[in-house]
Order: sequence, then structure tokens, then C-alpha cells
Amino acid sequence: MLANDNVYKDPRLGKRLFYHHGSFTESDWTAYKIAGYSDIYCAASTCEAELIRAKLTKPPTFAITGSPRCDELVRYRNLSRQARADYQSTLRSKHKITKEKAVLITSHWSHRGSIPNYGISIIRRITSALPGWQVLLTCHPKLWEELIDRTRYSNGPDIINAIRGLNSSESIRLVSPYSVPDAIMMSDVCVCDGISSIFLECLIAGKLVITRSVPVYSIHEVNALVREAVVQYQNLEELETHLRCKMTSKLFDQCSVSDDLLTMIGGKSQESAKHIARLALELL
Repeated sequence: MLANDNVYKDPRLGKRLFYHHGSFTESDWTAYKIAGYSDIYCAASTCEAELIRAKLTKPPTFAITGSPRCDELVRYRNLSRQARADYQSTLRSKHKITKEKAVLITSHWSHRGSIPNYGISIIRRITSALPGWQVLLTCHPKLWEELIDRTRYSNGPDIINAIRGLNSSESIRLVSPYSVPDAIMMSDVCVCDGISSIFLECLIAGKLVITRSVPVYSIHEVNALVREAVVQYQNLEELETHLRCKMTSKLFDQCSVSDDLLTMIGGKSQESAKHIARLALELL
């Protein structure tokens, strides 16, 4: 149950519009529950809407809006190659990054996340494979709470102190969750754990994604298409090998994300936020 399940049923709330904050997976029962209490559910794609409709006895009205989180990423991907390079340079100047190449490391808060699973070893492996590159590290906001609390990770404070020490180097940069779209667009390659929705956002931006795992999506057609679009690694030695091979062959700018996959994960619209804002205004 949600912390206060009845709040979603309270008629005093008036009309309710819901948009899921990240990528939709079979295990996310919260989204199903809230969708059932919504008057309008803003789905990233037709696939997502059909999936939820099949799960609910009384489904809401669905609006296929795309993903507001990805509007800027879609616009970036649709630029010419030279325009993308120019925009990267603009962003790096804005964030005071002087290095010519950048790699983004993402981590979820659960035990399957990159940092909880490998600690700072993954950062050291990547800096070893990509000397002279800027490393951008972004973590799920909940990860810092979990590390500080010690309940889940007894060595949490040690990991935080180690990351702080690395962050003192100009080649490592911690990225605020609010700056993640910029970090994705600034990067030449993204190393993901395959859990957070950032995984899909990197693909939507057209970035090469190297990931430890590929989640099983509830939109089953997505699974094979995602596996075709990414490079997977099983351990840190394999990750380092992949990075060195890609660097040698200069393949960081190649990412084969099919139109079918982009359509299924809501990666085609550039005006999702405006669409949802108009729907919200109509409910007032």
C-alpha cells in the first residue's frame, strides 16, 4: 500500500492527471495503482497506455504525450552531427569542463546500482581506460540517504568519503540530479547499471550505452530492441576492455537505436511538457 492510499481516492482533490516519473516496468505497482485513481494518465507511448489499460478494471483516459524528461534530449538527438558537437562545447563551457571527451557514470540506489555494487572501483577502472577524459558521476538521490544511514550499506560513509576525495580531482565531477540532461548531452559514452530510467534517456539522446544489465521491461517488444542498442559487461575487467576497444576504434559516436524502440519508450516527441501542461490547464 502507499503511505496514505486514501488520499488518491479523496473526491476533494478534483480532477487528477498523472505522469509516471521514469521508465515503466512490470514491478512498478505504484504506477498501476495511481493510474487507476487518475482521470487522465499521460503515457509516454501507446505501448505503455495499452499495458496499463489491460491491468485495470476501470482504466482512466489516456493521453499519449511522450516524456517531458526527454524533450531536450530528443531535440539534441535531432540536430546535425556538427550542431550536436557545437552544443556539447557550449554545455561544457557552461559547466566549466575543459576536457574534450566526457564519460557519464550513473548509479541507482539499490544493491544492483554501480556504486553500491562496485564502490569507487568502477570509477578507477573507467579513468584507467579513458585517460584524460572528464568523468561525470550522477547517482539516484536516494543513494546518498542509503549510504549515510548505514542500514543497507555498512561501508556507506567510507564510499561517500572516497567519492569526495575523487571529486577533488578536476577529472571527476559529481552531477546534481537536476543537471542530468546536460550531463547526458555533454557525454560521449554513458556507463549505466541498467536500472534507473537514465538508462533509457541516454539511448534517447543517441549516446553509446555500456551497461551491466538490461532490465526486463513490461513492454516485452522493448527487450530485444534494447539489447541490440547497448553494449553489456559482466564485470569491471570486461567494462575496461570495452572502453579501451571503443576508444581505439573511435566508435563512441555510434549508437544504433531503432525508430521502433524510440516510439515504444516515448523518445520521439520534443513537446511533451507543453502537451501535459495544456491537459492540466484544461482540467482547471
